[in-house]
Amino acid sequence: SILTALYPLNYFREAALSYLQEEEEQLRGDDAMDNLEKYRHWRDESLSSRNNPCHQPMIRTLISSGLLGMGLLLAAPLTVPAEQSPAITAEQVPALTIGTGRTVAMEYTLKLEDGQTVDTNVGGKPLVFEMGKQQILPALEQALAGLTVNDRKSITLSPEQGYGVPDPKALKPVPLSQLPLKAHKVGARLVVEDPEKNTHLARVHQIENNIAVLDLNHPLVGQTLHFDVRILDIK
Repeated sequence: SILTALYPLNYFREAALSYLQEEEEQLRGDDAMDNLEKYRHWRDESLSSRNNPCHQPMIRTLISSGLLGMGLLLAAPLTVPAEQSPAITAEQVPALTIGTGRTVAMEYTLKLEDGQTVDTNVGGKPLVFEMGKQQILPALEQALAGLTVNDRKSITLSPEQGYGVPDPKALKPVPLSQLPLKAHKVGARLVVEDPEKNTHLARVHQIENNIAVLDLNHPLVGQTLHFDVRILDIK
């Protein structure tokens, strides 16, 4: 009772731990093991409530049982480290990948089989599209699936995967007089409107007897397409 009045409860905690480690091998009798269980109970209770005065009777029991001695009274208080959750690094966060419903921003360069660059947006405004909406060529969309931000990929599409093969039905004869003067030459390109008011990009394929034959096939029909792409953003 005198010892517990002179020294705060915290002074006995580290002492009990240290002493228990040194003497545990000798505490094998029934009485000693009973004391050991009392100490362990006191230790667990102390860690959950550091300054609860109701633990002082247990200290008295340990002192009277020989588990604490005069030489241990100046031991430092026991420090209980706080539990910390492991930090989550950026590398542990799964990266978004391209899939159906994702909005993708992409830069690209399109070349033909002879190496000619026919289109690119590198250094300009990204191409933004939503996967699964067929806003780009379906085969190109499929080739992009699974990529993540900053991924680069070279993709080759056959004519069938690109803009198809030439369709003879897409050749339409019109009177030459219906075309603007600047389109009165083979190879000229212009925008035309069909009876349903749909607009099409056309090329003057042939001129004969004041009749112009317009080719309404896509300008890249029949071409093998080579794309070099880089993914800029995924949402």
